[in-house]
Amino acid sequence: MFRKGVFITVALAVVISLVAVVFVSAVSIRKTYDGMMQDFSGQVNSALAQAAENELFIRTNKGSGVIFGYDDEVFTIPENLMSLDISDIKSISIYKFSKKDFVDRILSEAGPTLDSLTGFNLLAFRLYLSQAMESSGINRPYAVSFVRQANDTVFAESFTVNDPMTFSCDIQTLSPPMKCELLIENPHRDFLARMSGVIVAVSVAVLLLSLSFLYLVLTIFRQKTLEQMRKDFTHNITHELKTPVAAACAVNEALLDYSAGEDPARRREYLVMQRKSLDTLSQMIESILAVSVQESEAFVLHRERCSLRDILSEQCPALAAKYGRNIPVGTDLQDGSTDGDILLDADRFHLSHAIFNILDNAVKYCTQEPHIKVTGRRDGRTVSISIQDNGIGIPASERKRIFEKYYRITSGDVQDTRGSGLGLYYCRMVAEKHGGTVSVEPVAGKGSGAVFTIRIKA
Repeated sequence: MFRKGVFITVALAVVISLVAVVFVSAVSIRKTYDGMMQDFSGQVNSALAQAAENELFIRTNKGSGVIFGYDDEVFTIPENLMSLDISDIKSISIYKFSKKDFVDRILSEAGPTLDSLTGFNLLAFRLYLSQAMESSGINRPYAVSFVRQANDTVFAESFTVNDPMTFSCDIQTLSPPMKCELLIENPHRDFLARMSGVIVAVSVAVLLLSLSFLYLVLTIFRQKTLEQMRKDFTHNITHELKTPVAAACAVNEALLDYSAGEDPARRREYLVMQRKSLDTLSQMIESILAVSVQESEAFVLHRERCSLRDILSEQCPALAAKYGRNIPVGTDLQDGSTDGDILLDADRFHLSHAIFNILDNAVKYCTQEPHIKVTGRRDGRTVSISIQDNGIGIPASERKRIFEKYYRITSGDVQDTRGSGLGLYYCRMVAEKHGGTVSVEPVAGKGSGAVFTIRIKA
C-alpha cells in the first residue's frame, strides 16, 4: 500500500543524501585543489628563497664561484673564475640546465648583471632561480623584477605572463633592501586537468543516481496512478455487473412470486428482459476475459481470409440489439482494385470485437443522433480502418492516454457514462497483435467528434 508520509520521508532522505554526496565531493575536490595550489606556492617560494640564499653565498664569499653548464656553453660567476689561481678558490658549485627557453631569455635579456648600488648579482639570482624552478619540476612561464623599497625598479623582465600569480621575496641583506617579484602563469588549468578523472567520475555518479531516483519516483507515481485506475475499474465494473444481475434477479423474483407465470405474454416479456440482462453480463465478462487472453504470452492469432464488408455488416444488428434502435453506419471501402470491400488476413473474432468497441463508444458518447462512417483503405499489406463519429470529442490532453488499461476520461459528459476502461485498451492490444497501431484524431474542421483509426498488417 502506498504511504504518502513514508514516501515523502524516504524521498527527502534520498535527496538529502544526494546533496550530501555532492557537497562532500565538492569539498574533497576543493581541498585537493587547494592542496595542489599550496604545494605549488610552497615550491615557488622555496625556489625564490634558495635563489636568494645562493646569490648571498656567491656575493659574500669572494673565494667561491659557480659554473653554469648550458648546452655547449659554460658561464662562470665571477667571470674571471677560470683565471684564478687554484689556491684562491674556496668552493665551486656546478649547475647544468636543460630548460633552454628560460635560460635563453635570461642570457639574452638586455640588463645589468650587477646592481651598482648594492652589489646584488642579478644574473646569478635569475640563474639560480631558474635552476631551482627546474629542480622543483616547475616549467611554467614566469618573469621576475627587482624593486627597491622606494619603488625604484632596478630591473624587470619584459616577458608577458598570461593569467599570472604573484610571489615576492624580500632580500633584507642588502642596503637598502630589495624585493624580488615573480609573476608566474597560474597552473589551475593543469590542476583541473589532473583532477578531471575524479570530477567526471563524481559528476557521472551523481547524475546516474539522480536519474535513477527520478526514474524510481516517476515509476512509483505511475504505479500509484495504475493502482488508482485499478480501483476505479473495480468500482465501475462492480456497478456494471450489479445492474444486469439486479435486473435478472428482479425478473426471476417476479416469475417466482407473482402470477406473471400464468400470463404467457408477460412471462415472455420478463424472460426477454432476463435474457438481455444475462447477455449484458456475458458481454462484460467476455471483455474482461478477452483482455486477459490478449495479455497472455500464449495468445496466438487465428488469421483467416475474411471480408471487411461482412465484418461491418454484423455491427449494425449488434448495436441495434444493445441500444434497442437502429444505428446506421455508413461505409466506404476501397482496396485499390475493387470498390465496396477489402479482403484481409486477420483474426475475425478479435478484429470484429475491436471495431464494435469503437462503434459502441461512438454511440455511447454521443449527445445527439449518432452519425458514424467507416472508411477502409489498403496500402500494400497495411489495411487502415477509420471510424468517424459526431460525439462529444476527446480533449487533446487525453488522446494519448485513452488506450491505457483501466483509463477513463473523468471530465465533462464522459464521467456520467458507464464503462470499464478496457474497451480501447483491448482495441490497442488487437491492433498490436496484428502488427499495427490504433490512434485517434479530432474531426477536421469540426468542434466535436473523433476519428479512430486501426492500422493492421493484413
